[in-house]
Amino acid sequence: MKRSAAQTEPGSDQLALWPEPRPKQPAAERPPRPADDDRLWSIRDVGRFLGVPVATIYQWRVRGEGPPATKLGKHLRYEPGVVRAWVREHREGA
Repeated sequence: MKRSAAQTEPGSDQLALWPEPRPKQPAAERPPRPADDDRLWSIRDVGRFLGVPVATIYQWRVRGEGPPATKLGKHLRYEPGVVRAWVREHREGA
């Protein structure tokens, strides 16, 4: 097994197995994370939420049956509130 160059501590004849961890950025320097309500869902997120395969969601799109999506370039994105409303509209007996 080939080993990559490892760091050593000064005055030590042993190799350090792991490099020193990077210091964490202060919160003020980190880019803000979008709140869950603001983040758009990918087709995989929708599949996980609905409990169906991604292929099923693509089939629904072809037939015009699935939850409405927004196309951003080549990517499909879904608004969580719209997907939840679509589920409410498609409940049996509702």
